[in-house]
Amino acid sequence: MTHTQLLHDYFDAANAHDVEKTLQYFASDAVVQDEGATHQGRDAIRQWLHSTNIKYHTQYSDLHIVSSGEEATVRATVSGTFPGSPIQLTSKFKFANSHIVALTCGL
Repeated sequence: MTHTQLLHDYFDAANAHDVEKTLQYFASDAVVQDEGATHQGRDAIRQWLHSTNIKYHTQYSDLHIVSSGEEATVRATVSGTFPGSPIQLTSKFKFANSHIVALTCGL
């Protein structure tokens, strides 16, 4: 699976608010940085996904993916129950062995 396809599948699962399906795209020791916090490992990322879904009900659209080697940058329109919705956010992904090993949200 290409990184671009993995990202499309990841965002489809995220838009469906399917925490377990979204989680499967992360490596077991992956790190997510979002809103000034770091979430490492699947248990912490599961909690982050669940909390984010409840808090913001996010939806991602208009994905613009630029992939290079083992990294990708994604610019997306993000809507949800947060002030200023919808907004444009850029996030950076790093991959290893067909999994996300690092995600930095909202660059």
